[in-house]
Amino acid sequence: MMRLAAFAAVSYIPFVWFMKGNLPNGNNWLTLNVIYTLLIGFLALRAKREIEQPWLKTTVILVLLWLSLPGDWSYLAVLYILAFDHFRGDFKKQAYAYCAITLISMIPELFYPIVCLLNSQPMIKQNLAIGIINLGRFLPIGLLYLYNGQKGGGGKWAQWGFYVFYPFHLIILCKIRGLLNG
Repeated sequence: MMRLAAFAAVSYIPFVWFMKGNLPNGNNWLTLNVIYTLLIGFLALRAKREIEQPWLKTTVILVLLWLSLPGDWSYLAVLYILAFDHFRGDFKKQAYAYCAITLISMIPELFYPIVCLLNSQPMIKQNLAIGIINLGRFLPIGLLYLYNGQKGGGGKWAQWGFYVFYPFHLIILCKIRGLLNG
């Protein structure tokens, strides 16, 4: 848990720079990265497993879902984590849960073309792009299918590699964007 918190903090400035194009300021300081969201998901998982009183468990998980809102992947990542744990060992149910959560989260985007038409705003290209991007949200099912439930090898590099890679790849992408934009 402390590792997630530390690397969420280390990745904060690179993530804001990547997402907003500048360093944190009064307008964009509440832009939090996926490691923050994974931390919230981990806390929700602990609450689900360790809190015995149903009302307290539900309250804590709802508060954590609310706290996940400014994070990358927001409440969806937390719901995915909880669903994967709930259906642990049953890939088919995990896949159904993943698809259900994803489809429900896409409902507002399904109405976007109607809203554009009602407001006389033709956004056909944007709608097509959003649709194609959303189809990509189902690609992880293939990777999950290949997962055998075992920790991978790789020693310390595998354990720490992602945490080091994540902030540095954001910095590199920001530098590339800067070079391309002049």
